[in-house]
Amino acid sequence: MKSIVRPVYYRDLPIFEKIWKDFILSETSSEDRFLHPLRFSGIDFFTGKLLKTIEWGSSFWDNFYVYEVDGTLAGFMEVSISPGKSCDLFIKNFVISSSCRNRGWGRDFLNDIIEKFSLKGIREFYLEVRKDNRAVNFYRRAGFINRGSKYYMIFTGGNNKIINEEQEGFRYWSPSLDTDRLNEFMKKFSLPSESLITHFPEYNYMEHHMDNLILKYKREKLEVYILEIDNVIKASSVIYYYFNHNKALMDIIFDSGISFSLLENFFKLVINRIKSGINVIFSFNDTQKIAGSFLEEFGGNIYRENILMKYMIDDLKT
Repeated sequence: MKSIVRPVYYRDLPIFEKIWKDFILSETSSEDRFLHPLRFSGIDFFTGKLLKTIEWGSSFWDNFYVYEVDGTLAGFMEVSISPGKSCDLFIKNFVISSSCRNRGWGRDFLNDIIEKFSLKGIREFYLEVRKDNRAVNFYRRAGFINRGSKYYMIFTGGNNKIINEEQEGFRYWSPSLDTDRLNEFMKKFSLPSESLITHFPEYNYMEHHMDNLILKYKREKLEVYILEIDNVIKASSVIYYYFNHNKALMDIIFDSGISFSLLENFFKLVINRIKSGINVIFSFNDTQKIAGSFLEEFGGNIYRENILMKYMIDDLKT
């Protein structure tokens, strides 16, 4: 058997799309399925590559690796390295085609990915998986350990408008002044596995939608708020609207040292600004349960629990 881990090629798109569609329809919930495109075209592929060339950035497709066995595309994996944390890697999507399962190829693919990136200096690998997914045991056997839980909540904006006084230091962000500071703040207080919108605007997973490739230039679909005290960012919120679906993603990241009253006020101020009637998806982990409790007061309901898992490279064994 000859197996290789390689990037996605143009010729892979038909089978890649089929495997992806089967995966999304079986593994994602109806609440957040709108985030995952079910079709990929050659135009998508080449546009992403062109934008990478023009902007000297990265393409959506650069995050994917496929596993080819004896000339057959057996599966794929999406990975991302934390901005500013070159020793961390997050596995976002990992799937083996239904026709290629139960042959040990998933185990081999995962081992190959870990080996590939460990040679580049990666020492910590993260992923999340639904609590009720039998893949949990697969990852445990591979050496991943539980790091905690991540909860997904949905609530409707505007249902419970809150009358709240403005907080000194609460403001809408200024891209020209706050971009670098905001990214540094996000890197300090979160991991990719802890956010829906990872390290915006330095890195944004959602840009892979053709419809959203220009979202970063359309301010009406993006709102960023900051709580700044004594010139230090203490909390930030990103709201990413998908008006075609009547939904939005919301991330709130905060300094663990912030007082309860300040954090509560920040939540209320942000919620007051969410457009009425929008179904908002929010996630939090075990250390952020205070955030979930705030939103439960305003009608938030948890619809999924995932397990966060971690694999650590032990240099003494390598």
